[in-house]
Amino acid sequence: MKIKKVLLSFVLVLFACTCLFTACGKQGLTDNPATDAETIGNGGFAVIKGNYLYYVNGYVDNYVSALREDPSKNKEGDVVFGGIYRTKLVGGKVQRDENGFLEKTEQVVSQVVGFENGGFYILGDYIYYTTPHMNKDGSGVVRADYTEICRINIDGTDQERLYVSKSASIQDWNIYNIDGKHYVVVVEKMSTEDSTTTPTNIVVIDNDGDVTTLAEDVSTYALSDDNEADKAHEKFVYYTFVNDDSENRLGKANIVTGDDEDYQINTGDVYSIVDYKNDNLYLTIANGDTYLYRLDLALNENIANITPYALTNTEYTTYYVMDGVLNGVVAVDSENYMYNISNRNATSILLSTSVTFVGISDNCVYYLENEQLKRVSIETGDIETFGATDKTYLLALNKQVDINGSRIFVFAQYEQEGKDAEGNAVNNYYLNMIDIFANKESSEFVGEFAEGHTPKEPTAEEKENGAVWVK
Repeated sequence: MKIKKVLLSFVLVLFACTCLFTACGKQGLTDNPATDAETIGNGGFAVIKGNYLYYVNGYVDNYVSALREDPSKNKEGDVVFGGIYRTKLVGGKVQRDENGFLEKTEQVVSQVVGFENGGFYILGDYIYYTTPHMNKDGSGVVRADYTEICRINIDGTDQERLYVSKSASIQDWNIYNIDGKHYVVVVEKMSTEDSTTTPTNIVVIDNDGDVTTLAEDVSTYALSDDNEADKAHEKFVYYTFVNDDSENRLGKANIVTGDDEDYQINTGDVYSIVDYKNDNLYLTIANGDTYLYRLDLALNENIANITPYALTNTEYTTYYVMDGVLNGVVAVDSENYMYNISNRNATSILLSTSVTFVGISDNCVYYLENEQLKRVSIETGDIETFGATDKTYLLALNKQVDINGSRIFVFAQYEQEGKDAEGNAVNNYYLNMIDIFANKESSEFVGEFAEGHTPKEPTAEEKENGAVWVK
């Protein structure tokens, strides 16, 4: 009997300790979107799922050096600036108080996601995101220039690292749901010992964290934008490469099995992939002249049995494929003129100035020109400019602009209250939202200021004259 009492006491103590640690652990967010709730805007800095806006809270510009000096700046649990937050939408709109702050926002990911290779996807009950790598290499150097791909439950619990890049250059990545399992596909330029070559490889990470190389030393590639890979051709990645016989080949690899095949539709063809959308693979084929074609991937599993459909009859330098428009293409020539291509003919000149392409959405081409975000209508040629004239936006890279349905997300500069040790102003970049249809010439703050980053509060007199603390 005495032994039983001792054992019972031990069990009770163990149970109490378990409860204590559980209570101290991260409990997770409540009121989360349903697993199958509609998701809009995957892959950028802001994603809507259900009635929540998930967003990256600030952009850490040129952060690699700072992270190398102090890796704790990206320690999980300690990050506010650059992490992922969420705020609830009411009637599809963000809720703010009279000072311009969000009425309520909650942190989901406490790691840096707002950086040059940053971005995230929401698929089912998981958020997949990138963050700078914080471990040291064999020489003791913190490789913050490398990128980690991580996964976390949508309630902010059970964070895990899935993959660490093998170089400082991730070209592209996406997440696919195939038969109920998630697969992360990563395209990256690989570092080599002699540094004379940088081959581009494509790898896949499955649910169990196993990494499989799908293709090595590819020349061009395309990943589907559709995260729900329910069609047969969506379960592959497509790429071109040069084989041992110096032949240019068109290849595809199965994301699940890793099995690959390669083709040459006509002898002597040279392929270069442009895009993969609208259930078609868009590519240039050079065999004498170089024109743009599309291959309808739904027609045949054997690509060699698909007849290429010609989209152009003139050579261009660059092509951009329109969403949802099977034969819709915007092309740029050697003089940097941009054309709308229809029925193989250039129907109109859209732009005749040097610009940085951002994306195509709603029959408009978005681009950067003289540090301004603009768009031109493919149908009418009308040009619009976006953003407030009294704000400075971070537009050094086209990937810093996130077109998300009827909203555009960009990072705007905010001057924090107080100066640095040398008496200089300190600026930080936090997310802003532009409503395309409501007021394209303004933007609204979206975020949660880190400690010390909050701008100076207007005086009572300034508030009486209409000043808003944060806008």
